[in-house]
Amino acid sequence: MAEPIDLTQQALTALADAGLGNESAAESFVIGYQAGYDAALTLAISIETHLNSNEPTDEEIETCARGFFEGTPGITNWDAVSEHSKQAWLHAAKKALAAVNTMKTEEES
Repeated sequence: MAEPIDLTQQALTALADAGLGNESAAESFVIGYQAGYDAALTLAISIETHLNSNEPTDEEIETCARGFFEGTPGITNWDAVSEHSKQAWLHAAKKALAAVNTMKTEEES
């Protein structure tokens, strides 16, 4: 029977061999992890900033939410749904409208 492959050791060796400096394998792992984490965080922040850059009005949000809501099966009266459900629809509509506004802005540029 074959020996199990030690993936952790292989990853640490690969990081040490990657030329990150004179760090040990463990130090290289931490440096690589931090760099990846920082890049992911920067990307998440830029996406959030981009999505929030063109905020729709409350009226646009409610109109969009009602349109989404009316297109789904179940209760068809907006005023009859729970406040929690309305907030979920409003949140989805707000994000959708912000994305559409962003795309329009990019097309106009």
